[in-house]
Amino acid sequence: MTNKEMAQKINALRKGANLTQENFGKEVIHVSQATASKKLNGQIPFSAEEIFECAERFNVSTEYLYGREKENALAPV
Repeated sequence: MTNKEMAQKINALRKGANLTQENFGKEVIHVSQATASKKLNGQIPFSAEEIFECAERFNVSTEYLYGREKENALAPV
């Protein structure tokens, strides 16, 4: 999975949670809105810690974010 694909997946989760880029940056990955925007557009890669934080916040597995699982295994059945 490319950085751009992961960014698109995280951005979709962010939008689904009704988080602005600013709130996502502050609350989830602890960066400014400008940096969050660049990460969500695939210009800057997410760090391993940020990927873990996103997985925790959006209740998905890191494997899902990395594209190794097609569906979210953590979703309620």
